Amino acid sequence: MLKDKILEILNNNHYSPLTYQEIAQIILNSNDDYDLNEIYKVLVTLENEYEIIRVKNDKLQSISKMGLLKGVLDIKKAGFGFVKTNDFDIYISKDHLNGAINKDYVLVKLDKSIQGLNKEGTIERVLKHGYNLIVGNIIVKKGKLFVKPDESSLNFLIRIKDKYSLGASEGHKVLCYISDVDTKNDIKYGKIKTIIGHINDVGMDILAIVYKYGFDPNFSKEALREAKQVSESAVELGKRRDLRSLLTFTIDGADAKDLDDAVSLELNEKNNYLLYVSIADVSYYVAEKTFLDKEAYARGTSVYLANRVVPMLPPQLSNGICSLLPEVDRLTQTCKMEFDQAGKLVDYEIFESVINSDFRLTYDEVNQILDGNQKLSNQYNEIVAVLFKMHELSLKLRAQKEKRGMLDFEIAEPKIIVNSKGKAIDVVVRKRGESERIIEDFMIIANETVAQHIYWLDLPFLYRVHEKPNPDKIRDFLSFASIFKLKLKGNLDNITSKDIQKLLNDINAQEDNSFLDRLLLRSMAKAKYQSDCLGHFGLASNYYTHFTSPIRRYPDLIVHRLLRKYLYNDTSKLDISKLTDSLLKIGEKTSQKERDAIDAEREANDLKMAEYMADHLKEIYEARIASVTSFGFFVELENTVEGLVHISTLMDDHYIYDSKYHLLMGQRTKQQYKLGQKVKVIVDKVSISDRNIDFKIVKEEGSK
Repeated sequence: MLKDKILEILNNNHYSPLTYQEIAQIILNSNDDYDLNEIYKVLVTLENEYEIIRVKNDKLQSISKMGLLKGVLDIKKAGFGFVKTNDFDIYISKDHLNGAINKDYVLVKLDKSIQGLNKEGTIERVLKHGYNLIVGNIIVKKGKLFVKPDESSLNFLIRIKDKYSLGASEGHKVLCYISDVDTKNDIKYGKIKTIIGHINDVGMDILAIVYKYGFDPNFSKEALREAKQVSESAVELGKRRDLRSLLTFTIDGADAKDLDDAVSLELNEKNNYLLYVSIADVSYYVAEKTFLDKEAYARGTSVYLANRVVPMLPPQLSNGICSLLPEVDRLTQTCKMEFDQAGKLVDYEIFESVINSDFRLTYDEVNQILDGNQKLSNQYNEIVAVLFKMHELSLKLRAQKEKRGMLDFEIAEPKIIVNSKGKAIDVVVRKRGESERIIEDFMIIANETVAQHIYWLDLPFLYRVHEKPNPDKIRDFLSFASIFKLKLKGNLDNITSKDIQKLLNDINAQEDNSFLDRLLLRSMAKAKYQSDCLGHFGLASNYYTHFTSPIRRYPDLIVHRLLRKYLYNDTSKLDISKLTDSLLKIGEKTSQKERDAIDAEREANDLKMAEYMADHLKEIYEARIASVTSFGFFVELENTVEGLVHISTLMDDHYIYDSKYHLLMGQRTKQQYKLGQKVKVIVDKVSISDRNIDFKIVKEEGSK
């Protein structure tokens, strides 16, 4: 590829910075079949992606040749920050920000003198400001309107002239953007984009997070009008394979309304399992280039924050005609798979279908039935035998995945319990039972089957990709893990899923070392969407896509559209080149929106945890040290609530940070606070607005 050739030139050890024209001339002289416009187009793309940057005299240099990494800066209240790169987070001290502010896209240089898992660096250049859209409160000073940003790291006011205020007044929470900067007088001018509501409105805290991460809870009039007009015809029902007589049901969380997957199971004459995974055919209702499609693409995903859902599609679709509700006809796309008694896939079909779900089951109900609850078994007598057969098949599919090296990180996830006013009243660990695993196993095999089918058709597609971990990150992890006598049984430069699986099993065999699971997970690459089939390392799968959740994920909707183009319609008129370019952009956009949704969910959890812990000041808890830094250590309670024990609160000694062994050690007492250590803490301070919880160590009686 031309892109690879250009990067090869730029990363050559003997390369000195060159201009566009000089690089183009090298390629044109190499006798490769490229023209000048093509070369310039790729150079522009590389520059737009910040793979290369301009240095002196408009000459170009690759950031990797300069020893730089790119990422987004996340500044904490205390003034320090972290640059989140694709591979790891880099700590940036207050003195090394060099003018960068929160959410800026930056180039950072690593401090190579610091070894181990913790990385530190210096901001070299701001590539792109990330604060154009800002959530904040309207305040009035001397009769003039200003927006005070919610983000504590944005310690400036934004002047809003009356004509750009949309009628906002003091006390309103707004979304605004910076339209002009008076550098001479250090004044930032802005315009209100949206009045979110009043700061005292119920649920405003979560709604502010929704807007902060670029998700719009409101749909345009045009999209809502299209949603109201959606319907299916009797003709369409007649064109599809009719599965309405097949015993079919959904299994979801009790509060779920967007039911996009239903399952059925039979045994055939060979005593093989016939598994039907039927998925809501959202692509039938949401056509390309419609307002519904544009808004779904802009969101990329539904977002689930505490007690609030921001759906990708209007409720008329997500909770209505697309949702696989019981006892109503629904249009679906079905992946029918045949497995032998060992759980091996021996045959499959992918087709358009119509179903009529017989039951809407919850995970809790199915877990209880599998555990022998007689009352529920009597209530669902018709499907109890099928549920046990599903469990039987699920265990066999799981054994197949484990055999090939699938990774199963058992990381505790929080569930926030809120009251009718949205206030957090409890934080518990989210339970994951056999019913959740059954559905997960069935969805994974359906995703793999669809991905493999299209891969061998050699057509453009959108895959769910999880690449091999960076060897340096695994090397750093192993350096620390060696303290616990853990090592990798494999080739670090050609690591396999089985190698990591064995390491994970060794970690799980050790008592009280679950914190190592999390460290190892952080060493893995992040999954993303792209048009190249690079496999899924975590699932040890060569082919993987997202087919099973088109109501709440845009990539799944795209996969359904592609299946319609390739399998159900005439493929002779396909523009393969145009499709390929389109999928590249969709992959990048939806991967970013997925990360935004994850960050929004994490911040909402932090907010609600702080809100909950504010009612528990001065209470004592058992905790475990989750991470250690130069300024203290973070502890995690059994319910996953996390907070900081600042080094300044350790009054019994002067503590020194050891980055290699992830511990703080007292100079005089030799008292250690290290990763994974159990400690007793008291809730000292809570800031709900900053999402911060501060703990202090409670000394045991008789301890020094």
